[in-house]
Amino acid sequence: MAARQRFSRLISADSHVYEPRDLWWKALGEKFGDRTPRVLDAYQGREGTFFYTGYQGCPVAWLREHNSRETEAATGRALDPLILTRTLQTPADGQANAGGWVELLNEIQPVLANDFIFGGILDCFPQLKIVCSEFEMSWVPGFTARLDQIEDIAPHLHLPKLEMRASDYMRTRVWHGFINDTAADHSIPYVGASQVLWGSDFPHTRSIGLEAQSSLSQLLGALAREDQEKVVGGNAAHVFNRD
Repeated sequence: MAARQRFSRLISADSHVYEPRDLWWKALGEKFGDRTPRVLDAYQGREGTFFYTGYQGCPVAWLREHNSRETEAATGRALDPLILTRTLQTPADGQANAGGWVELLNEIQPVLANDFIFGGILDCFPQLKIVCSEFEMSWVPGFTARLDQIEDIAPHLHLPKLEMRASDYMRTRVWHGFINDTAADHSIPYVGASQVLWGSDFPHTRSIGLEAQSSLSQLLGALAREDQEKVVGGNAAHVFNRD
């Protein structure tokens, strides 16, 4: 059954492409030695299909196949995305995953505050556009309030004077991505609908997938129709010069 079209256009500002597994090895071979990403048939005595990233912090991920019948029916071709998962974790390691996910979604806040806003990057580069994808919207109201609190005591914190109110950078210089945040319609007015970009995050776990039209209609139902159209496609077209 075809999805009902509820918006004039959907443009995902956050989607991903999985390269062929052998892309790096075919192009680079042994030129960079063990730093070349490649597929392994075994790792640490365990047989299976593993992808070696070349990154020493998290060098190996287990690969499993996932063919989406729904996607094949909709597109006419089967997709074979690689699902990267944590491997070789003990149960104790897994218990920390929830907190780690929370930390991951909060990691943008110190960078914005320290570097881009109070660090002066946005003042030094007035044409610079910042897009914060995948962090959702529910953190934005509290963060903008905290920015203004910090600015009020900035002299005591040895922070420079800014060219605009601290929270105004979030409303004019930073664009905010969301995927399926259930607090989006409440949070978006704090920065304005013109500063928000929807992204599908396809084909990652949180992706809305083929139900994007209906899901977004529900998630953004409290916003004016004009603002909905901005969020689901119009803003992405503007930011990425696709108008």
